[in-house]
Order: sequence, then C-alpha cells, then structure tokens
Amino acid sequence: MSHVHGREGHHYFTDGVPPTAVVFAATQEGGLDGPLPVPAHLWDEHLDRLTTLAATMTGCPVARISVLEADRVVCRSSVGAPRLMVPLAQSFCARSRTLVRGAGDVVISNNPATDERFHDLALLPHNAGVRFYLAYPLMGSHGEVIGIFSLRDVLPHVMDETELSVLADLAVLASERLAALHHLPQESDGLAALHLSMIERTLKAGCWSYDPAKAEAPVSWSPIVAGALHLPPQMPPSYYAFLHAFPLDERRKIVACLHRAVRRRIPFTLEATLLPDASGECGHVMMHGEPTDKGGFYGVLWPSGT
Repeated sequence: MSHVHGREGHHYFTDGVPPTAVVFAATQEGGLDGPLPVPAHLWDEHLDRLTTLAATMTGCPVARISVLEADRVVCRSSVGAPRLMVPLAQSFCARSRTLVRGAGDVVISNNPATDERFHDLALLPHNAGVRFYLAYPLMGSHGEVIGIFSLRDVLPHVMDETELSVLADLAVLASERLAALHHLPQESDGLAALHLSMIERTLKAGCWSYDPAKAEAPVSWSPIVAGALHLPPQMPPSYYAFLHAFPLDERRKIVACLHRAVRRRIPFTLEATLLPDASGECGHVMMHGEPTDKGGFYGVLWPSGT
C-alpha cells in the first residue's frame, strides 16, 4: 500500500481502484455505478501544476481538480491520490456544488464523517479516512459551477486568509484552463465518451497493440482478443495472423485504415467481419485504436453488438 506524506508526517493512501470495483462499476446496467480510473487523455499538465502548487502551499497531501458532468464527476488532475471518475451521488465535489453560493465561496469540513453535509458520503470506500475537505467552485462562462478545486487530508487543517486567497486564485486559473480545453477538438464530449466506452469494453473483450518499429511481430494481443478472432491459443501474435482472421476484402480495409491512422497519428474505429469459425458462423468485431508516444497504436477489440 502506497502513501503520500504531507505536513507533520501524515499521509493519504493512494492505492488504485480495486479490480473488483472497476468490474462492478463498468458492468452495471445504466452506466457508471462506482469509481473508475480516468483515461490518460483527460489528464492535463497545466492543471497538474495548479494542484501541485496547492498541495505544496497548504501541506495537504491531496489536491484535485474535478469536472462535474451530467452523471459523474471526472478528476482531471490529482496530486496524492488516483484520478477517478465517480457517480455524482457518491462525490464530495458534487455535493459541494449544492453548497457554494458562487465564485470565491469555499466549503470546508474538518470531519466529513460527522458533518451532516457529507456524513453519508464518508462511508464509501473511495472517501474513507478523509478528515479534512475543502472545495472551491470552478465557474463556467455563464456563472454556472462546472467543477471543483478540492483539498483532502487524513488530519484536520486550519487555513489562514493568505492560503484561502491563493486557493481562490488557483481556482480561477483552473476555470480558465478548463474553458480553454473545452474548445480543443481532441477534448470533445464525443471523444471523452468513446474513451469511457473503451474502458468498459476492455473489461468485456481484450487489448491489442501495433508496433510498426518491430518487423517480426508488430501486433500483440491478449488471450481474449485471440479468442475473439478464433485463433489457436498457441499461435504467437503477429501481423500476419491478425489479418488472416479476416476475409481478403476486410484485410484490405483494415490495412488501409491502420496505415492511414499510423501515418496521420489519428485514432480510428472500424467494424470488420471475421472468417467463418468451426461452426460456419461469420462473426463481427469492433476495433478502436489510439496513437502511442512511440509511433504505434494501442486499442481494444470486442465482439460487435456488445
């Protein structure tokens, strides 16, 4: 179990979400039902500088910038704890939105477990051990609360006026950064939803990767992907084996799509028909790929219709 030390030697546990919790969250009907990791494409180094500054200045081991969406809270930046997306009904930050009166207002609790505003949320596993919680609202262009800049600790804190003033300024900077990110094409709501869908489908299907730098076997996959392609379990991963799970016309489509995506460094999604299996059935699979830092692709493959 890992932890982060803060002022006076206290710490905050930073373990990730247990695998069972992730599976439960992603497989419940009706969408997200518990905490899930935030996809890396939603992280932002500019927001990370703000949370790092807040944690360093106050001595709080955990600082977060979270965005409030229609049905979940998405942590876009976090110091000292995992970045999670959590249902609105399970979030301190979503509750804080109902408590703040406007820009610059602050919510502080020195024991959420006994605070009537938060005591029910303090019982949830991802909120366990929090003894101090502070929240500043992040404001949208129309005066609405779009997110929360928060601090957490396992010990109570007393904030002085200077710290509160600086935190209010950091919240303004975070609001401005989120507004800028909202207008970047790669941060569209559709792409964010697609990445969440990728996480959920990975739990039901499998992962694959493509590395053009390796001449021998540029494609690798999980056993689940091999099963979806009707490949023998002992067959080593290779580009040749991958493509020959599909009819000739489908191979051409996949090659053209993959090469274009690699050349242009863009994500892709496609549906392809498999060769008939032993029973004569022709299955269909969906593939999605995202470019990696080293020139390859990482993605998921799942049976079409799931």
